[in-house]
Amino acid sequence: MASRSGTAPASASAPNAPANKQDQQQRYNAILSALLQHEHVFYSPPTSPHKLLIAQSQSQTQQQQRAETSTSTSSDLPTIASLSLHPVLENLLHILNCDLPSAHFLCRHAEVEPMYESMYVHGILHRIEGDIDNTRAWYGDVKDTDVFLHSWSGEARKDAPEIAAQGWEHFLDRLERYRDRVRSRQGVGARKMDEDRLDSGAVKDWEREEELLRETSLWEIKKLTDFCEDKFGVGEMKDANDGAFVGKMESGNEKYAEIAKSMVTGGEGWRTF
Repeated sequence: MASRSGTAPASASAPNAPANKQDQQQRYNAILSALLQHEHVFYSPPTSPHKLLIAQSQSQTQQQQRAETSTSTSSDLPTIASLSLHPVLENLLHILNCDLPSAHFLCRHAEVEPMYESMYVHGILHRIEGDIDNTRAWYGDVKDTDVFLHSWSGEARKDAPEIAAQGWEHFLDRLERYRDRVRSRQGVGARKMDEDRLDSGAVKDWEREEELLRETSLWEIKKLTDFCEDKFGVGEMKDANDGAFVGKMESGNEKYAEIAKSMVTGGEGWRTF
């Protein structure tokens, strides 16, 4: 059975304290709003991951406060894990927070049908890591499902950003070109490429391209978040093995328990399986 573990705060007014339905909604809204105030990170390769936008433990908060010139408010927020959200929604918040290790941990427990939402999130996770081939595979597995069509059907794309309006395959192609250019400029091993070849295509203004890709990435995540909020709600889900979260539950529970204990992020309560 899955549960949340961790030391409960003494005061119900503390950021990570248990909440009633209204308080839970407010805590969720506060975290989501804080994440959306930051510039969205659409590319964060494992070799040079982006730092967390919002600290998820006391030590991280202190480090972040020392690194910032202005006063940090992250300590006033509950941790993402403490909300005990449906794992798909928790995953999306981790992705927005650039906490890809925590997102990977949750994805590993729901990778097959019928958890199409989690499969889609897994594709987005690989997209942000720059693993576009893996993203194409995950997107291909869910492309005919309601959750994917909520973002990528022709009807859904009527008011979409410029790149999204041309479809998900086009979006991934553009991301792949951007990733290859970044790798080329960084001189990443055998992937160092001819800049003239990369610049000879349709893309001339790479700063503009970056903004378009950032806009499309955030649009996609917001669409998926809206879908999951409507389907699962934002209430507490203490048991992640209940009927709302089914799929591939790995048999090596002890291994995953050790991973959970050693996770860098997770704040006052880790999700364990």
